[in-house]
Amino acid sequence: MTKSIDFYFDFISPYSYLAYQKIKSLSNVDEINITYRPILLGGLHKLGGITAPAFNEHKLENMKNDCDLVASKNKIPFFWNTKFPINSLNLMRGYLSIDQEFKKDYFDLCFQAYWKDNVDTSKEENLIDILDKLVIDKEKVLNGIRNIEIKEQLKKLTSLAFEKKIFGAPTFVVNNKIFWGQDRLNYALDEYNSYTILNLLFLIAAKPPSICETFSNPISFNDLAAKADLKPPAQNKTISLFRSNLPSLK
Repeated sequence: MTKSIDFYFDFISPYSYLAYQKIKSLSNVDEINITYRPILLGGLHKLGGITAPAFNEHKLENMKNDCDLVASKNKIPFFWNTKFPINSLNLMRGYLSIDQEFKKDYFDLCFQAYWKDNVDTSKEENLIDILDKLVIDKEKVLNGIRNIEIKEQLKKLTSLAFEKKIFGAPTFVVNNKIFWGQDRLNYALDEYNSYTILNLLFLIAAKPPSICETFSNPISFNDLAAKADLKPPAQNKTISLFRSNLPSLK
C-alpha cells in the first residue's frame, strides 16, 4: 500500500486547478504526502479514444457553469480562460524541467496565470514571465522544454497513467484505488487517512521481529508513528489518538 496521494494533473484542466486550490486550503495540508504526477491530458484522451468536453458544445457550456459553481461554493478565485483550450505541452514540460525546489511555486504561478488571470500560457513570452517571477535560470528551463528526454518523459508519464486505467484529470490514486475528479478529493483523503491508521494497527498487532528490533523496549507510540512514515505533525496527532485509546502502550 502507498503512503501518499498521487495527484495526476494538467495545467489545462480547470478541475485540476480547483482540486489544487482545495488541497491548499486544507488545514492539515502539511501533514499529507502528495506526489504530483504531470500528464498530458490531450494525449491521455487520445490513448483512451475519448472526446474531450472542450470539443462538445453542450458539455463545454456545462463545464463552464460547473466550474463557476464549484469555485464560488469554495471561494476559489476563478476566471474561465478565453483562450481555452490551449496546448499545454510547454507548461507540462516546464514542470519536468524545473528544479524540485521551484516546482511548487511554478505550479502555483501556472495555475494562477491561466485560471485566474486569463493569460495565454501557451505563448513563450508569457511562460518566460512566469519563469522571471521565480528568479531562476530561465534559459535552463526553456532548453529543458526543448530537450528530447523531457519530451519523452512526459509521453512516458502519460502512457503509464493510461496503463493504470487513469482517463482524466484530476485523478487521485491512493492504495491503488482511483478517485477521478475534484469532487472525489475527500474520498481520496479518507482512503489516505484510513491507511495511516491501519498501518499503525498492523504494527501494533503484528510487531514482527524485523520491526521490533528497531523499537525501544517497551514499544512506544513514537516508534510506531515513525515506522508508519507519517510527517511529524501527523505523527503527533496519531500518537495522541492512540495514547488515549491504547493505555497499555507507553
